[in-house]
Amino acid sequence: MTGVCDKGCNGFTDPPICNTACPSGQWGLNCTNLCSMNCYNGSCDRTTGQCDKGCNGFINPPYCNTDCSIGTWGPNCQFHCRTNCYNMTCNKVTGVCNSGCMGYMDPPDCIVECKSGKWGRNCVNNCSSKCQEKGCDRVTGICHYVCDSVMDLFCPADCPAGFHGSNCSLQCSSNCKENVCNHLGYCISCQTGYTGLYCEKGQAEDTRESRGLTFPSGVGVGVAVGAVVVVLIVVVVAVVCRRRRKRPQPQSHEEPKRGTRLHAYDGVKKINEYSHSYEETFAPDKFQPDEVKTDNKTVKTSQDPPNSIYDNIEECTSLGE
Repeated sequence: MTGVCDKGCNGFTDPPICNTACPSGQWGLNCTNLCSMNCYNGSCDRTTGQCDKGCNGFINPPYCNTDCSIGTWGPNCQFHCRTNCYNMTCNKVTGVCNSGCMGYMDPPDCIVECKSGKWGRNCVNNCSSKCQEKGCDRVTGICHYVCDSVMDLFCPADCPAGFHGSNCSLQCSSNCKENVCNHLGYCISCQTGYTGLYCEKGQAEDTRESRGLTFPSGVGVGVAVGAVVVVLIVVVVAVVCRRRRKRPQPQSHEEPKRGTRLHAYDGVKKINEYSHSYEETFAPDKFQPDEVKTDNKTVKTSQDPPNSIYDNIEECTSLGE
């Protein structure tokens, strides 16, 4: 028995002695296999071939058989693609913007900003003529506002479109028009059919709210109509009273003799005296009509109790004045 590796080496070279380890990036029988490119720096275990130092552009070490999700790259996909990259996509191994730039003009590095008046993917778009000398956002093409993004609530946040906050890490509401909001996240304007600070209220909800808001005004209209009705009633009563005052007093069938005409006041006074006498003699519910004789005149009392007679005559006297 010699002890030599008559069937070759595993993780080593120069069989049958096998005393030289595989160089970096190689593994297996007599180091004839190459480490996977998914392994970080192309390094792997020289006997198993597993990515013992992690993955590059892949996850799930040591096997490294799952791609990075879109927008991530690097060792075990721990880095995010830069916002300078178009659609925030990049090479999953190197991180360069292999799909072009957004707001920058030098792909794949994307470190040189668009010149004034240019915007978009690799800066190929011109700002709208409506922006005039103010220019436009190099990413979205929206005209620049001359405003204080901190103090002015109607000024867009000084962040890429769709983001706000101190680090531009917070997203604007998807209902914001053109995905633009201020530094607090309030939408500058809303898409059609939405309202509210964050454009969170739908059109149907606004309709219900507006109906609720109009309820108090309906009550006010009802009160106003009621007041008008009361005024009309007062006017009608006043007109009726005025006509009663102008109505001629009924004359007796018997022609009064000259010089014997009874004044209203005297008649009231004497009838009042008789009323007191009736109150002492009869109860109101047993009172019957009777005749009261005054100077050469006969006055027939009503069927009402004595107090009502006095009240009615006094009312007629006041109307006749």
